[in-house]
Amino acid sequence: MGRGLDKDQKITSFQEKPKSPVSSNIAMCVYYFPSTTIAFLDEYLSQSKAVDAAGSYIQWLSENKCVYGYQFSGKWYDIGSIEALEEARLRFLTK
Repeated sequence: MGRGLDKDQKITSFQEKPKSPVSSNIAMCVYYFPSTTIAFLDEYLSQSKAVDAAGSYIQWLSENKCVYGYQFSGKWYDIGSIEALEEARLRFLTK
């Protein structure tokens, strides 16, 4: 397993947009929240000022509860801008 996940794929460390990443692992922002984790939102919001980034909640959750990840393989595209979305669209069209 890569950094941040143990042998059972439990998240052992998670940082939202670190300035100096410790690994090349990234979060693809595909999250599944069982209904039991939604109950933790009030606790998180009372302790954190970072309320506008889902990754901050994931980081807090992984530090306070059991959170698991999944390592995908294959191609992945960051489509965080219109230009990146268009580039990914063109790549898929040419395959």
